[in-house]
Order: sequence, then C-alpha cells, then structure tokens
Amino acid sequence: MIRQSISITERNKKWLEAQVASGHFGNESEVIRDMIRERELREQETPDPIEWLRAKLAKSIESGISYTDPADLLAMFKAEMKQEKA
Repeated sequence: MIRQSISITERNKKWLEAQVASGHFGNESEVIRDMIRERELREQETPDPIEWLRAKLAKSIESGISYTDPADLLAMFKAEMKQEKA
C-alpha cells in the first residue's frame, strides 16, 4: 500500500476522529479509503455527459425527428437526464 500525506483543516480532523470514535472505522485511513470508494462508485453510476448527449443526438437523428431550435433540444435533454437520475 502506498503512503500518502494530506493536509486537512482542524474541522476535517475532528470529523475524521469522530468517524473512528463511532466504531465504524478502525482509523482515519479507513475513513478516507471508504470515501474514495464511494466517490468511485458514484462516478461509475453517473454517465459521462458528453457520451450521454452523443447517444441522445444519435437516437434523435435515427428517429427522423428534427428540432430547429437548439434551446428546445437542450431543454428536452435536460428533462430526460433528470428523469433518468430519479
């Protein structure tokens, strides 16, 4: 395992200590590793916005539907993205 040194605020230090004191973690390093794992999972679940937009545009082109106002198209994509996250 690689050793890494980081600087944190006093507030963050107290929070880390409280996490360890709660009994859920053995030490501060476990808390940090857990937070990194959670962030990695969240990033895996969230689609890349550019790839998502490309897929939506390709689907739109294939459907034959044509939008002349880019603002309307963007609004539609944003609405669909919100629905997919829910």
